[in-house]
Amino acid sequence: MIEVTTSPDKTQWCEFVLNHTHGNIFQTQEMAEVYRRTKNYGPVTLAAVDTKGDEMLAVLQAVVIKELSGVLGSFSARAIIQGGPLFVDTENGIEALELLMAHYDKIAQKKALYTQIRTMWDTSNISGILNTLGYEYEERLNFLIDLNRPEEEIWRDIHKSRRKGINSAATKGVVIE
Repeated sequence: MIEVTTSPDKTQWCEFVLNHTHGNIFQTQEMAEVYRRTKNYGPVTLAAVDTKGDEMLAVLQAVVIKELSGVLGSFSARAIIQGGPLFVDTENGIEALELLMAHYDKIAQKKALYTQIRTMWDTSNISGILNTLGYEYEERLNFLIDLNRPEEEIWRDIHKSRRKGINSAATKGVVIE
């Protein structure tokens, strides 16, 4: 039987993230502590555990960010799952992920207007699960600029309004190195 918990064993969580192929700092207990200590940030920590074998199957570390404090904060809150969720790539792991995300959604509905999942790897194997839960995939926007050419040429390729903004920032003391 798979159970979702909001208070997973910290040692087991640490080992799971450390040994996971896609383990990353954003899914650690230490990052949850950073979120707890940051103004207007609040962590949502969940794990799916196989109660028969006491095996962790999936983990999710999200952060709810409020742009405003107090009552107005709930009108500006969004949630981000950076670098996760992480799960065991087995049939049980996929089932655990489904349960974990469904449980997360119930919590997030009360705390945030929307959730962004910012993974760091190909998630095509779980896109069906996420789509079923109402998540939509959007391509990332990356800019690749060849810096192995003269500065004047690079500067010329920057749009006029962007150059104006850069010059304005420089006159205000902004330094880019």
